[in-house]
Amino acid sequence: MIFIAFQTGCTVNNKVTEAIPKTVSDSNAGAALDKVVSDHPAIKEETNTKSDNKDILPALKDKIICIDPGHGNPNHAIEYEPIAPSSNIMKPATAYGTSGITTKIPEYKLTMAVSLKLKDELLKAGAKVVMTRDNNNVDLGNIERAEIANKGSADLAIRIHADGIDDSSVTGISVLIPGNQYIEDEKLLSNSKIAANQVLGSLIKRTHAKSRGLAARDDLTGFNWSEVPVILIEMGFMTNPDEDKILNTDEYQDEIANGIVYGISSYFTTLEAQ
Repeated sequence: MIFIAFQTGCTVNNKVTEAIPKTVSDSNAGAALDKVVSDHPAIKEETNTKSDNKDILPALKDKIICIDPGHGNPNHAIEYEPIAPSSNIMKPATAYGTSGITTKIPEYKLTMAVSLKLKDELLKAGAKVVMTRDNNNVDLGNIERAEIANKGSADLAIRIHADGIDDSSVTGISVLIPGNQYIEDEKLLSNSKIAANQVLGSLIKRTHAKSRGLAARDDLTGFNWSEVPVILIEMGFMTNPDEDKILNTDEYQDEIANGIVYGISSYFTTLEAQ
């Protein structure tokens, strides 16, 4: 069995979202294969009960969206889990993520703030929402996160992250999608790509940030265990002083949340037109 230790962090280019690998070996790593979620108390599905809401988007009506605020505040020893159901490669189940070079705010707090705004906007638009976590005292493994979306019968899973890199001049938004190394479900792969394109376009339109495009990833546990279409949004670089500051403002977070909502709506509209 292959066992991989990772540094924490989140990036598209020089740093990976769930971690950066350094290979070691461990003959007991197979025990982590049993660490598949069976009875995790997932956050209950939430629905907007207002019948007179004028912000309803028809394409989002009753769609189930799972929001996964990236990372968390690890308060336990690091556990390891297989990168995919068919893989012997092991990765840490949790990672701290990056942090603001100027604000010093950790990524897990930023992703939580944006995710809560996104939840509110989706509920207003008529969608149903399942959260993998709803506070910063929860730290979940990536298999657990995927299983919450799977068991919640999500129509789409949205993973919210921010980026970090050694070069402080780098900025922009990117969206990651599942690769096909471990995933054979062509519809899942195709729909994930459609969703990513629609959401990225909507985000760039509203934020005017630099688009860093889409990136297919085979190394993300949260992708490889997903049974529903899934995308991961890198909202910007917390290692860029200016982008770090703006990412942590209410106004910009509102634009991100709205951009995602309208992107998701466009995704479902596109599917209906096919």
